[in-house]
Amino acid sequence: MKTLMIILGIHAGLFALTFLIAGFGALASPSNEEMEALRREFEAEQGKGTWQYTLFCLGQMRSARGRTLSLAISHWPQRPEGRRLIYLGTGCLALALAIACFAEFF
Repeated sequence: MKTLMIILGIHAGLFALTFLIAGFGALASPSNEEMEALRREFEAEQGKGTWQYTLFCLGQMRSARGRTLSLAISHWPQRPEGRRLIYLGTGCLALALAIACFAEFF
């Protein structure tokens, strides 16, 4: 019985991780309007010259690292499918923790 509970707990944990990553990815991806605005910025900088375009690209890479969390937060009210995946992942994580406690895994 304990082996079955451990296997179920592992699968619930894997589902939780999968749903949480999918939900965060759905929330953090830019919308079509944001991608179009960014594409226009790149096209405008491309005509200025090679070095200016390279420096602009390096600056965009640096600023993109911190933009993911802010995109996820700003898209939270707009994207219900991402919220659903986050909620489902949190529920699976709670189930995995409950199974781990019941199976005396800790």
